[in-house]
Amino acid sequence: MNSLTDAYQRVRDELAELGVEGDEKAHRTMWIVPRLLGVARSEKSIGVFLVGPPLHASSTLVRRHLDYAKWDIVEGGASVEANRLVYPGKDQYAPVAAMVAVELANAGIEAGESIQSAFSRVETVIELSLRRSAITEEHLLGLLGELTCLETMLSAVVLQPQLLVSVLEMWTGWRGATRDFRIGSTSVEVKTTLTASSSHRFSGLYQVERCLDERRLLLLSVGFHSNTGDGTSLTNMVSRIAKLLRLSGAEGLESRFLEAVRSYGAEHGIGYDHALMAEHHVYATKFSMTFTPRLYDLDDASMRLLRRTDVEMTFVRADDLAFSLELPSSISPGNPLANWAHAITQFTRESLHLT
Repeated sequence: MNSLTDAYQRVRDELAELGVEGDEKAHRTMWIVPRLLGVARSEKSIGVFLVGPPLHASSTLVRRHLDYAKWDIVEGGASVEANRLVYPGKDQYAPVAAMVAVELANAGIEAGESIQSAFSRVETVIELSLRRSAITEEHLLGLLGELTCLETMLSAVVLQPQLLVSVLEMWTGWRGATRDFRIGSTSVEVKTTLTASSSHRFSGLYQVERCLDERRLLLLSVGFHSNTGDGTSLTNMVSRIAKLLRLSGAEGLESRFLEAVRSYGAEHGIGYDHALMAEHHVYATKFSMTFTPRLYDLDDASMRLLRRTDVEMTFVRADDLAFSLELPSSISPGNPLANWAHAITQFTRESLHLT
């Protein structure tokens, strides 16, 4: 074995044996390069710390996961200003953090290289490590969009708490179902975007065409942009919905919801585990809406869509056809619906036979 492999195994083994602290702001730290590069564990996270000024990341993914703050170090009772890359606190992520730390040391920090230079050399490795240890931005925004719709639906029956479980069952997107929501005979596809227009990607014609058992197929278009001031974060939205379900008094409903959230997008990596990740910097990022959500009726004759009949005489497989829609803010009078939240509320209550 070479020296790099030996260093990795040593850090991995010592990190696995490192005691954990319950306080997210107090970290029991193992220093790879004294007071400059360390790996620390708490009850909910494993962090790689780089002490010094804020780092610049070229990768959007890495930039989202870099957290700069003053951190309390358990040993010696000191505090340091440092950059942190955070991984889930589960034991299987200890080798990942160890690998990143050893690569950073080997990139020059140990030899006195600036932390920015070493970080830039290892950034590609860091990006790869994050792809399987955090929910992707695509799925984070998708989850925010679906929870925006779910929160409105749950609020529609908040005065009839016995019906909350029925509404929660209408959310099928977390299971990877064909539709994100089935509200009686009405289906809703939720699409999110980081642009100022309703520009969305689709992975098959089935996403924009009504099935035989559907009376209505709607598209809820939601636009987000990150905002350090106003807005809501994934952590805040999940906490808000969980509190609503907890206060309803319905046994097991909150845990059922949190498990659904954790399962969302997990087939593409790791899901958002609220109990472990609520305090992680990346999930506290606030997002504001770039426009009022638009609820489009996809069956409108004025909706200029590619239909299955347009490709059935070709060699193209309709359900494998990926495409984008650039929808205008107005398709026709009444489309999108004038008030998306009122319409979703009405559909929810009608499906439960409420007036």
